[in-house]
Amino acid sequence: MAFKTAWTLPTPTSSSHAWIFLESSPGSRSESRVSSHASDFGSGLRAGPAPELQSPSTRGLLLQYACIGLVTGALPLLPTAIFQDDYDAHLASVYLAVCTLPLLATPLLGLLADCLPLGRRRRRVCIVLGWALCAVSCLAMAITPLRTRNATSLHVFCLLMTACASFGCAAAAAASEALLVTYAQTERIWERGQLQTRALVLRTTGTLVPQVLLGAMALERVSVIYALLAVASVGAASATILFVTESVPDMSTRHYLHLLWATLQQRVVWQLCAFQVLFSVGFYVSSFLGSAPWLALEARPVVWFNLGGTSIAILALVAMGLGGLGLDWRQLIVVNTALYTVGSATVHLCSLYGALPDEYTYLVVTMVLQAPLVVVLLPANYCIVEVASVGAEGAVAGLVSACALVARPVAALVYRALQAAWPAATSKTNGSKLEATRLVFVVYFLQAMSLLWLHLLPRQKAHVVQLKLHGGSSATGGGLLLLGVGLMVAFSATMSILPTLSTTSCLWIAGGSGCN
Repeated sequence: MAFKTAWTLPTPTSSSHAWIFLESSPGSRSESRVSSHASDFGSGLRAGPAPELQSPSTRGLLLQYACIGLVTGALPLLPTAIFQDDYDAHLASVYLAVCTLPLLATPLLGLLADCLPLGRRRRRVCIVLGWALCAVSCLAMAITPLRTRNATSLHVFCLLMTACASFGCAAAAAASEALLVTYAQTERIWERGQLQTRALVLRTTGTLVPQVLLGAMALERVSVIYALLAVASVGAASATILFVTESVPDMSTRHYLHLLWATLQQRVVWQLCAFQVLFSVGFYVSSFLGSAPWLALEARPVVWFNLGGTSIAILALVAMGLGGLGLDWRQLIVVNTALYTVGSATVHLCSLYGALPDEYTYLVVTMVLQAPLVVVLLPANYCIVEVASVGAEGAVAGLVSACALVARPVAALVYRALQAAWPAATSKTNGSKLEATRLVFVVYFLQAMSLLWLHLLPRQKAHVVQLKLHGGSSATGGGLLLLGVGLMVAFSATMSILPTLSTTSCLWIAGGSGCN
C-alpha cells in the first residue's frame, strides 16, 4: 500500500499573502488557495528564523526532554527498590497516584508558564523553578539514610519527596513544551515536526537509564540514583539559564485570557481535543490486557523486553523524523492500528489456547509492536504546533496532552466493566477460555472501532492550517471543551486517589472486587 503524500509547499503567487497547498497522490493532483499572513514569515507559522538544531539554545531545550524522561522514568520505579518486601499493591497504587496527579495539572501549569508575571523570561523562570524543586527533593532522598527510619516515617518522607519531585518535573515539562512549540512554529513547513520528534526521542531515551541502573544496583545504591536525578535537574536548570532563549509577546493577563478563550473557541482546537479523547479511550482499552492471568509472565524477562521495546520505539521515532513527516496521518494511523491490533490479538489468543512455545514469543511480539504503537500516537502531537496561538502555546499544548492522559482512566473503567461481564479465570476449563476469548475479541474490536473517530483528525499540516483559517469558532464548543476536560480531569484524579484509601480501594471502579 502506497501512502499518499500531503506535503504543503509555498509557491509564488500573485499575492504576497497567499499560499498554494498541494496534496498529491499517485495519479492525482489538486490544489487550493488559502489566504494566510504566514507567508510573510517565509514558510513558518510565526516570525523569526528557523531553529538551528545544533545551536546552543536548541540543544539546551532538547536537554530538558532528556532530563524529563530520566526523572519520569525513575520516580515510579525507585520505591520498589527502597521498600522491596514491604512494597505491596496498596503502596504501589499510592506512589502511582503521586507520580500521576501532577501530570493532570499540565494545562494549568502551561497557562502559568504563558502568563505568569515574571517579565519577559516567563517560561525560562518556570523551568528553573520546577527543576529546583525537583533537585531539592531528590537531593533530600539521596542524603537521607533510609535504613535508619521506621517504616511509617519512611513512607511519609518518600511520598512527600516524590510528590514534590513529580510536581517540579511536571512544571518544567509544561514550560519546556511551550518553548518547544514556539521554536517549532518557526520551522519551514516541510521540516516542521523534526524538532518535536527529536525531543520525543531524547525523552524516551531518558527513560531507559533508570531501568538499566535499577537492574544493576542494590538497595544500598538507590541513593546514587536519587543523586543522579538531582544532578540532572541542576544541569537542566543551568542549561536553561545559560543557553535557552525565548521571546514572549508583551501582553497583559487580561489580553492573554482573551487570546486563550478565542483560541479554545476555534473548531480546530476542540475538534483535535475531541479526537484525542474519543480515539484514546477505545485504543487504550487493550493496554490493560498486559496483566491478563493467562499470560503468567516472569518479572525479570518482562523488564529486559521492556528495555527492548523502548529501544524499538526510539527507532520508530527516528524513522518518522527522517521520512514520515509528510505522510498522510490518517493512512498512517489506519495501517499501524491494524498492525498493532491484529498482532496483539493474535498473540493473546495463541497464549490463551497454549499455542505459543513459551513466554518469550509473546514478549518478542509485544516488543516489536511498540513501533506501530508509537507511530499511532505521533500525529496528534504534531498538530499542537499548528493550532497553538502565539503567546498561548503552553496552555494549548497542555490541554491537548491532557486530553490523551485523561482518556486512560476511562479506558480502565471500560476494561473493568468488560472483565466483570466475562471474568477470565486461570483454569483450563472450556467455559473460562470462552469468556476470556470473548473479552479479547471485544477489547480489540473497541480498539479497531476507535478508527471511526479518525475523521476528526486533519490529514496533514496543510489541512490543519485550512481548518484553523476557515473552520470557524464556537463559544459553545469552547465552553463544552473546558467543561469536558475539567470533568475528566476530576474523574481521573478521583480514579487515582480511590485505590490509595483503605476504605475505597475495595470498590469496583478502583480496581477492587467489591466492598462487603
